[in-house]
Amino acid sequence: MISRAVRYSTSLATGLLLVATHAAAQVPPTARALGMGGAYVATARGHEALFLNPANLGLPGTPYWSIAMPQIGISGSTAGPTFPELYEIIKASKAEPSRRSELLAQVPADGMQIEMDARLPLVAIQSRHLVLGASYGSVVDHSIGKDLIDLFVNGYEEGRTDYTAGNTTGSRATFVDFAAGYGRRVGPISLGVTGHYILGRTLSRAKLFEPRIDPGAETIEVEYREVMARGGQGYGVDVGAAYQPARGLTVSAVIANAFARMKWNESLTTRSLLITHDDFGAPSRHWEDKLSAYAREEEDVDPDATPLSVYETARDLYEGAYFPTTLRAGIAYRLEPTRTQVEASYQRHLSAGRLGGAWEQGVAVGIQQRIPLLVLRGGAATNLDGATLLGVGITLGSIELGAARLEDQMENGTPRTGWVGTFGLNIRTRSSMP
Repeated sequence: MISRAVRYSTSLATGLLLVATHAAAQVPPTARALGMGGAYVATARGHEALFLNPANLGLPGTPYWSIAMPQIGISGSTAGPTFPELYEIIKASKAEPSRRSELLAQVPADGMQIEMDARLPLVAIQSRHLVLGASYGSVVDHSIGKDLIDLFVNGYEEGRTDYTAGNTTGSRATFVDFAAGYGRRVGPISLGVTGHYILGRTLSRAKLFEPRIDPGAETIEVEYREVMARGGQGYGVDVGAAYQPARGLTVSAVIANAFARMKWNESLTTRSLLITHDDFGAPSRHWEDKLSAYAREEEDVDPDATPLSVYETARDLYEGAYFPTTLRAGIAYRLEPTRTQVEASYQRHLSAGRLGGAWEQGVAVGIQQRIPLLVLRGGAATNLDGATLLGVGITLGSIELGAARLEDQMENGTPRTGWVGTFGLNIRTRSSMP
C-alpha cells in the first residue's frame, strides 16, 4: 500500500506543521518560570526580568550580573489523537487493517488540530540595572481534515468520490525579538521599561483545496497551497513597577506591549504541492524528491497573473499578526528560614493579537524550594475556562529544566492535550544588590 511512503506523505501531515499560530498556551520565557506554572512575575531576578518585568531589576536580590545562553522552550498540543497516537497514525500503513480502522476512528469527524509554540531566548546578559537580550519565536497552527488522514493511512480507495479537504488549513509566524531593559528604584518603588525591536522572519498561511476526482479514470489529485510574507518589523514597549512593602514580600506588575506596532512585508511569495493518485503509492525516494522540490519552488506573487488559489489562501494573512497588549501581575513571598518562595500571578490580554498565546487570561500559583545543590519547583495555571497547566522544574548548578502538561477542550468538546518543555543554561553572581 503506502508503507514507507506514508512517513514522507506525513512529512506533509507533519510538514503541514512546518508551514503553519496560536499555541495552547504561550511558552514561559525561562525554565524557572515554567517550573512554577508561569507564576514568576514577582520572583524573576537578573536577566529573567527582561521578558517578565524590567522593574524587578531595581529590587533587592538582583544579582550584580547574570547571563543566560541559550534557553529553549517548546510547546505542542493536539486536538483529537495524542502525540503518541499521532506517531502511530504516521506509521499506520504497517499495521493490520483492523488497527488502521481503530486509529482512524480516533480522529474527530471534523479532523484534528496540531499547535506548536517555540520560544528560544538566544542570549540575555544583565549587569546591575541593565539587561540586553535576543529571542527567537515560532508560532504554528494546523488543522488536518479526516479524509486527508484517511488517504495517508489507507491510500486512495478506487471508485470512492466523496473525499473532501475538510478544514485543512494552517498558519505560521516566526520572528526575532531584540530587547533592552532597565529598572531602578525611585523612592520605595522600582520602575522599569523594556524596548523591543521585532524582526519578522516569515508569516504564512496554507490551505488544502478540494480534491479533483475522475471516477472514470479512478484518479484523484489535491492541491496544497502556501502563501508567505517574508520579512517584517515592529516594536514594543513594556512598562512595569515593583514594590517590596515588607521583608520577603514582592508585588510586581507590568503592561507588556503598552505601545506596539508590527508591519509585515506586503510583497508575497507562494508555492504549491500537487498530490496525485500515483503519489500515494510512491516509494520513499519519490516523496523525498517531491517535498524537496516543494521547499525550493517558492516564487513571487504576480498581481497580474495570480491563480485564484493564491488569493483564497492569503485571505486574513495579516489579520491579528501582531503582539497583544498584556497585563501581568504577581505577588511573591519568601520564607527566609526554609528558603521557600511562593507566588500567585495573573495575566490578561488587553487587546487583540494572535502572537501572544491562545490564553486570553490566566491565573497561576507556584512554589520554589532551595535545598543543598538543587532548586525544586512546582506550579499550576488555568485560563479560567477549563484549560489547565501543571508544571515542574529543577535547577542543578547552571542547568535548568522545566516541563508541564497541558489539558484543554475545543468548542466541539474534543479534548486537547499537550506538553511544554524548557531547557536553559544560567550563570549569575552569588552576591546581589541591596
